[in-house]
Amino acid sequence: MTGNEADTFDATRGFESFEADGVPEDCQHGNLPGLQAQAVVLRRQASIWTVGAWGACEGVPDNCGDGGVQRREVSCPQRGCHSSWKPKEEQPCRATRGCIWVASDWSSCSNLCGAGDRHRSVQCSSVRSEDCAGAAPLANESCSDFSNCSWQVQAWGSCSSTCGSGTQTREVACEAADASLCPSPSPSLLQYCYETASCSWQTSEWSSCSNLCGSGVSLRQVWCSSGRDSDCNSTRPEASAFCYSSVGCAWQKGPGGLSRKRRNGVTRCARCFDFNPFAQVETK
Repeated sequence: MTGNEADTFDATRGFESFEADGVPEDCQHGNLPGLQAQAVVLRRQASIWTVGAWGACEGVPDNCGDGGVQRREVSCPQRGCHSSWKPKEEQPCRATRGCIWVASDWSSCSNLCGAGDRHRSVQCSSVRSEDCAGAAPLANESCSDFSNCSWQVQAWGSCSSTCGSGTQTREVACEAADASLCPSPSPSLLQYCYETASCSWQTSEWSSCSNLCGSGVSLRQVWCSSGRDSDCNSTRPEASAFCYSSVGCAWQKGPGGLSRKRRNGVTRCARCFDFNPFAQVETK
């Protein structure tokens, strides 16, 4: 029996068809089995059940899923329908008219700075895809997101100075082609630096000896090439040294001495003095 069209139910359905005025040749002469003989009698005596189309599936939440009941009208147009062959008036059913596609929220784009993909779960509300009409919504699609673009920063280059203040540079680029998509301001491209690796002590020429005739001190300037003595690690050279000079020594006339000479009626003593009146260098 179909559920969409009204049909009739023959009380003898399920048995071989018997004409009212004839019996199959093999079943003549009273050799009919009991049940078949009864069917023949019923065909002659019973009316035919009339059934309507199956109604909508009812009793299912949201009209989607199992657990429903489907009903139809079954009637006997005349008296005499045999109850043993009465068609079913209801049957269990599965409702699908309320089934819909359910999609979750889209995931984040797989790339947060450029083109990527995103996905979501899609299923029929009954969990059986065949219950939902039409094509299922897309579960995957392409996407573009530039919400988290960042700067790609290279290491700083060498300092322009190996002793003292200098500058150093580096390369900076936005991972997106458009730099405006990266946070502002961008990382700096240049910074000041300070190195001491090549710092060394510098010295001037020695000064003249502080005494031009005899012992004295000679001086010079000493400095670190960076301008800060703390940047030079080696021992600081001496800035002064003892010296001896005779370039200023000369013979001088004195009031008396080891040698006496008389000139023009005056007796004098001749000595050699340095410019320090307390330091006698040589006498004659």
